[in-house]
Amino acid sequence: MSYLGSQETVDYDTFCSFVTEEEKSCIVKEIELAIDSPWAERGIIFVDTPGADSQFNRHSEVQFGYMRDADAVLFVTYYNHAFTEADRELVIQLGRVQGTGDHHMFFLVNASDLAADEAERLAVSDYVSNQLTKLGVRHPTVLPISSRNAIQGTDAGFDRFSVKLEQFVDHDLRQANAVRIKDEAHALVTAFEDVVREAEADASVKAARRDKLEQVRTSDNRLNVTTLEDPFKRETDELLAHLETRSLLRLSDFVKETFHPVEVDGSKASLERALSRTLDKYAYDIHQELQVFQYRLERFLKRETERLIERETLKLRPLLPTLSFEDDIDIDWFRDAVDPVAFEAAPFRPVLKHYKNANQFFEGDGRTKLRDDLSALLKTAVREQLARVGSHQVERTATQLAALEKTLSQDWDREVNNLVAGELSVLSDGQSFQDMTQRLAALRKD
Repeated sequence: MSYLGSQETVDYDTFCSFVTEEEKSCIVKEIELAIDSPWAERGIIFVDTPGADSQFNRHSEVQFGYMRDADAVLFVTYYNHAFTEADRELVIQLGRVQGTGDHHMFFLVNASDLAADEAERLAVSDYVSNQLTKLGVRHPTVLPISSRNAIQGTDAGFDRFSVKLEQFVDHDLRQANAVRIKDEAHALVTAFEDVVREAEADASVKAARRDKLEQVRTSDNRLNVTTLEDPFKRETDELLAHLETRSLLRLSDFVKETFHPVEVDGSKASLERALSRTLDKYAYDIHQELQVFQYRLERFLKRETERLIERETLKLRPLLPTLSFEDDIDIDWFRDAVDPVAFEAAPFRPVLKHYKNANQFFEGDGRTKLRDDLSALLKTAVREQLARVGSHQVERTATQLAALEKTLSQDWDREVNNLVAGELSVLSDGQSFQDMTQRLAALRKD
């Protein structure tokens, strides 16, 4: 425990012990391994998250945090390893995250050297691809590889994966950055041209412009971020309504998995155990949904704040052509861990009355009636829980938006007034703009 509160640099063996031994890793917030490799030289960081079958709640939160922020996700399964329940839930969560933005995903089927031939290897890849599609992943990129052969440098599958990853990094990511840089450069040149034009204007035009700039300087330059409270509430209500509907759609699968002939023998204990397992699965699914719900709210609020800033920028752009406000929009209160969801079994035990005998329940309509009654009861219970979640998010966000408005407005006012002072300086008499004109000519050539 002597490590608590400190940052340590250790040798490789100690590093391994903190990775593999839970009594040590449980006190570690983050651990890094720096190695010399072609990927590292390109600035790429690989993060090995906890496995899908981890039993620790904090691992789930860590996993989701990286899942939402990564440029690309690599999901590794094994050639002779069927999708477990934990794999399935993780893939479903990946599909949800994929639906929120541009998350590139690679699905690697390791140990493909166990295949008898290429046809068998392709058949397994097609099976994995179909399973991923059924679980909500759109257009999955499935690649069979052999890590054992790759270590020896003789795996064509791993080479194909490397090429695809390199293409994503070198082409997709860099092209997006190149387009952004080009657009910003064009905007700066345009603004530069406007400055030169106004500097060369006659005295009456300059005087009128100075008056307008003085009005801006004496105005209350604020970013009214609190006006986003109502749109935020509407978005919250809409997302929770969809969440409730989606969660009930999966209930049928949970009932089939838990109220199974192998698990249920008709005894009270087996029925109650199946009911508890159903509720646990359902609660876990809602917890996963709520993680994505918070992520969607974060993206919504950040996007709307950026749009508000853009609108205010466009209003002032005719007077301040070089205005381009960029500030950290700190809405990290959405990064809090989602509170666990749980359902006590007692209020739902009446649904067990639908079990009369094995034939009636599994071959007749007993299990269907149990599912329908359970769905009706859960709908009310879930709606109450989600209403509390929504109210909490709205109340907390209203408080945070007031603080965010204060911070952003101070920075915005400072930026605007600095530019106003610069524009007034440009409009003053006696300025020489020969050097500025020459620089603009050079920029046009570039």
